[in-house]
Amino acid sequence: MNGKSDSQSSLKDRLVAEAKRFLMIFIYLLLSLGLMVNYKRAILADYGISYFEYGYVVIEAFILAKVILIGHVWRLEKKRYMDKPLIYTTLYSALIFSLLVIGFNVIEQVISGWLHHRTVVETVYEMIEKGWHEMLARCLFLFVIFIPYFAFQEIGALLGEGKLVEVFFLRRSASTGHSTDDSTNRA
Repeated sequence: MNGKSDSQSSLKDRLVAEAKRFLMIFIYLLLSLGLMVNYKRAILADYGISYFEYGYVVIEAFILAKVILIGHVWRLEKKRYMDKPLIYTTLYSALIFSLLVIGFNVIEQVISGWLHHRTVVETVYEMIEKGWHEMLARCLFLFVIFIPYFAFQEIGALLGEGKLVEVFFLRRSASTGHSTDDSTNRA
């Protein structure tokens, strides 16, 4: 009976850890995509075009966070450049996950086209004809916002579980052993 409760506790711990990870990714994407929408709104306002898609940003951040979690489950970022400097692993992971998001976006568009009785070719042609420049800009933007995400993830893995959170949100002296008192640093 104890083995069953241990496995339930382990499952609960994993679910809580995944929920926290999802929430962190969601908030990061929500802030990043929200900034992009604000920028787009400001540019369009210069031309007298009204633009307001903040609700869409919440849904998109939720979906993208889920896609990123799927990528983590598939271990897409795992460690092709493990013995190289962190910049290689970071850029590789940002590129792979950007391509994953693009792939899911294309699949989403194809399914939407299918629901509207369009063929795959018609849907892809429409995507290319109407918005290839925006799709390219969006892909580049996602790549750039993934760089700090994966950089912090890699640094956190190097420091050890929970240490990055400690350094950022708790006192540094508690996690690194360094004193925060200036008088000890003056000697």
